[in-house]
Amino acid sequence: TITYSDIKGGEAGIVTYDNGTVYWGDGNIDADPLFTDPENGDYTLQPTSPCIDAGDPESDLDPDGTIADMGAYFNYHYGIELHAEGNLKSFYALPEDVSVSNVLSSLGCNVVGVITEGGACSQIACGTWVGSQCTILPEKGYWIIVSVDDILLVIGYPADRNEPYPLSLHAGSNLIGYPYRYATSTSNALPDEAKDVVSGVITEGGACSQIS
Repeated sequence: TITYSDIKGGEAGIVTYDNGTVYWGDGNIDADPLFTDPENGDYTLQPTSPCIDAGDPESDLDPDGTIADMGAYFNYHYGIELHAEGNLKSFYALPEDVSVSNVLSSLGCNVVGVITEGGACSQIACGTWVGSQCTILPEKGYWIIVSVDDILLVIGYPADRNEPYPLSLHAGSNLIGYPYRYATSTSNALPDEAKDVVSGVITEGGACSQIS
């Protein structure tokens, strides 16, 4: 019995040579799985793979709380809603290839550029990026500029909450990220050594000040 699998050629593509019977069950597809780099042995899934969230809905959920993916490799994936023009965002899961062109690939030509503290990266032609900061890191914050409303699809590996957050602050303003999935209070998010020197936090559409 075959269920919730990606079979090249579909049911008609299976050859048994009269050795057994194929029971074609629910959830099977016949589509390019869009592996990341199969020629070099990387069979993880690209963000637009039809195998994502296409596994058996009755099986255990993936660690990110979504329906299981087809295939041997779980992909932590999430969507970030973006409105036209600038969006202040950070990332709690990233792929191994953290180049801007790869992380933002699902946006295609809609994304104009990315600005972070100390640098920026611009898409000067569809697929061509130039700039001084063309990588995405979990500890940094980024202004992502798009032409029209869109959803950024990200597949990768989540930040380890047990690892120290590499927070380095200088006097004045710092554009940093929050590399975790779940929100927490500002007082709990800041390390003890930073609480006495931080006067406030500003995010897109809001702020929080330490008044005492």
